[in-house]
Amino acid sequence: GGGDGGGSGGSGGDDGGSDGPVPIFFTPEHETTGNLATVIVPVDANPQFADGTPLDSLDEIGVFQRLGDGTYRCVGAGVWQRENLAVTVWGDDNITAAIVEGMQPNDSLYYRVWDRSANVEYDSVGVAYRGTVPFWNTTGRYAPNDLYVLDRLVAYIGTGGGDDGGGDDAREPEHFAPEHEDTGTSATVLIPVQASPQYGSIDGSPGTPLDLYDEIGIFQALDDGTFRCVGAGVWLQSLLSITIWGDDVTTSVVMEGLLTGDSLYYRVWDRSADVEYDSVAVSYRSTSPDPALPAPTSTSGRFEPGARYMLGSLVAYVSSGGKGGGSGGEGGQPTDGSEAREAFQTRHRYEIHFYPNPGRSGEIRMAVQIPEANLSNYVRLKIYNTLGQEVASMIDGVVPEVLIHDEPLPFALPPGVYLYVFEAGPFVRQVGKFVVVR
Repeated sequence: GGGDGGGSGGSGGDDGGSDGPVPIFFTPEHETTGNLATVIVPVDANPQFADGTPLDSLDEIGVFQRLGDGTYRCVGAGVWQRENLAVTVWGDDNITAAIVEGMQPNDSLYYRVWDRSANVEYDSVGVAYRGTVPFWNTTGRYAPNDLYVLDRLVAYIGTGGGDDGGGDDAREPEHFAPEHEDTGTSATVLIPVQASPQYGSIDGSPGTPLDLYDEIGIFQALDDGTFRCVGAGVWLQSLLSITIWGDDVTTSVVMEGLLTGDSLYYRVWDRSADVEYDSVAVSYRSTSPDPALPAPTSTSGRFEPGARYMLGSLVAYVSSGGKGGGSGGEGGQPTDGSEAREAFQTRHRYEIHFYPNPGRSGEIRMAVQIPEANLSNYVRLKIYNTLGQEVASMIDGVVPEVLIHDEPLPFALPPGVYLYVFEAGPFVRQVGKFVVVR
């Protein structure tokens, strides 16, 4: 969801194919076009808001089409009454070739929810489709006469009630501002609540979560060493979707945004302290933590037009202080986290060894050293076989005191090659192998 052209405060509109009340907030722009599909929202899909609260009776669900100018048009709507809801989605009228009145084949279906009691519109809505019956469409793309049955619907971001879907000005970024937008080339970075974005410290102290209305900016490194903002969003302690803008291919002389293969750099602005953090480490997820969210298509951390990235973690480490860095190059340079990572690893100096290597079962020793500076970090040390199966979990938790361990492995291992994976804090991950011989 997202963008302009969303809800309408007017009356009227389609009743979603049922005999229930008529939507008063979402109004399809065109109806009875002679081309349609149907979205079913069954009771057991349990449509809800991000905090788990179910939709109330008379809340509304709208289906939208994204237009070429980046705005959104309502193409179907219905009123939720805690019973099965059918929403008619209107397609383009093939008779009027010069005018596009509705969905065209293969257009993506976007959803919005209106919380009637709070008068708040939610424009980032995750859905999952049910494919129990072979002819049900599970692609999320429009096909005339097809039937879509939702398995889940979760409304994540409220833009503020009663507007046209363009969002509440108080929730637009005010510190980070993309230099160019609507370039015709873009990708999306999703930051789910499970990523737990936070402020950290390279001394190993516990992280502090981002506050409501703190901002996250994404930057491009330019040839002159400065950085340019290419996307930004306001953290609302719910799913955040940030559009990052690429270069406009129609203007070959001017570079307005990211080029294919450019690294993505991050910054965070602490709104209450008016402090900008310009060394931010992130990790990317390969799968979605919630089946209602769209799956990521890339974990590369490099710009790919049309890609969808999903963060697994975000930790802001180094503060440059002050305003002025929003457009890039001022108030410190953002990094991809490598400087903070190097400082963290140098400061903490973990030591992990399995010896002799190769060695016989019963003779191999595990030597682990975890210094005092790391006692607040969650530490894991696991052993796997070459099939990726976990053989043993040696450490899994917060280490309460300085650990210096050098003892034989407390179990026998058959001959073969084994991998060990050691993780501590946000940056330390060490992978090695040892060999057990007869």
